[in-house]
Amino acid sequence: MDWRAIRLTIDSRIENIPLVGMAANQICAAAALSEIERGKIELCLVEAVTNSIEHAYEMRADQLVEVELELHDDRIVIRVADHGLPLPSLEPPRRELDPDDHANLPEGGMGLFIINSMMSEATYHSEDGRNVLQLVKHLPGGAADRRHPPS
Repeated sequence: MDWRAIRLTIDSRIENIPLVGMAANQICAAAALSEIERGKIELCLVEAVTNSIEHAYEMRADQLVEVELELHDDRIVIRVADHGLPLPSLEPPRRELDPDDHANLPEGGMGLFIINSMMSEATYHSEDGRNVLQLVKHLPGGAADRRHPPS
């Protein structure tokens, strides 16, 4: 199986998040994903890095957030790692949302919901003070797609 990887390390400043998003978008373009799919993956990565900065590091600058993107024949694998506070749960909070009621949509707490709904897989582990959120997006026409045909 052929794959390529890139590793990025940013300082835990909110203004650095768009750099990671742009990199992910361009890597997804190399995988010939549609603009919509590229946008979804970029959004999920931005949410993951934002969570790392806001929650793991509690908005403290001068901390490192590590991002690894792997482009495989059948999937894209993204890992976001930090040395901050561990994630209590990968499960998003349960909310009753009315998508037509724009005035009452929550402003925060939607990152894990977005990640879980747009990615094929999301896993998390913490080991030796390092927290790693791994996101996987199976690519259309890849081996994983052939194993799980659409219903």
